[in-house]
Amino acid sequence: MSIQIHVPVVNNPEFIKLQYNACKRFSKDPFVFVVFNDAKDFPDRSNWNKPEIKQQIEKTCSELGVACINVPNSEDIRMTSPSQRHSRTANFMWKSYQQNSEVPILTLDSDMFPIAPFSIITDLQSYDFAYVQQVRGGMPFAWPNLWWMNPTKIQKKDLIDWSSDVINGDTTDTGGKSWRWFWAKSDDIKTHVIKYQPSLQWNQDNCNSNVVESVLDFCKTDIKNVNGMFFCEVYEDRFLHLRAGSNWEGIDQQIHIQRTNALATLLHTGDLTK
Repeated sequence: MSIQIHVPVVNNPEFIKLQYNACKRFSKDPFVFVVFNDAKDFPDRSNWNKPEIKQQIEKTCSELGVACINVPNSEDIRMTSPSQRHSRTANFMWKSYQQNSEVPILTLDSDMFPIAPFSIITDLQSYDFAYVQQVRGGMPFAWPNLWWMNPTKIQKKDLIDWSSDVINGDTTDTGGKSWRWFWAKSDDIKTHVIKYQPSLQWNQDNCNSNVVESVLDFCKTDIKNVNGMFFCEVYEDRFLHLRAGSNWEGIDQQIHIQRTNALATLLHTGDLTK
């Protein structure tokens, strides 16, 4: 059996190359890599007012020989909320390409990169859905940037909604409405909460995982760190999250280029073996 790896991309063709090659290096499962091209064809802060990035993403996918699906996003010229844009893309992917898939799905945000061997097929022998949990208003929900599941095992899939929500007066991030699925799911559906090192709450001194030294060194020198705390995140020692790759912060492109170049050095020449 093979899996599908789905990646929404907003602005950085170099991420696609790095992510695809990292998946080839570390995935123990045969996979089909699918890029969902969410770049805007109008000037926008997400593309540093460079609409030509959309075509650059298409060209990169063609060169790599991977599928590229353009996300309908013309409404984003009026919808400026990063969370609402994110929800729209995640729901398009889910409803059009994921919920009825006959093979397991791994969804990776565009700035998440494998740094250790992984097997989604093996993982899904123990559970049906792995997700990053957030809690608002006393209710758990799934964050759509990293998850894997076997959709054929999931019931009540129409209740999975990646929109934000207000739960008991508490406003959620993207994915908030998925709490309805968790509330209604049957006990025989097994879920797994993905453990991770949260941004700006960890560093080399309080790291409680088995992250390899070269990754720690990369995180240590990230220009986005604050007071010695790491901006990047690591999920289950297997996935590195650079964070803010979609430019929801609206910062200068040169900062993104600098961080991308440092990441490329890690993935190309760093010792990622344990």
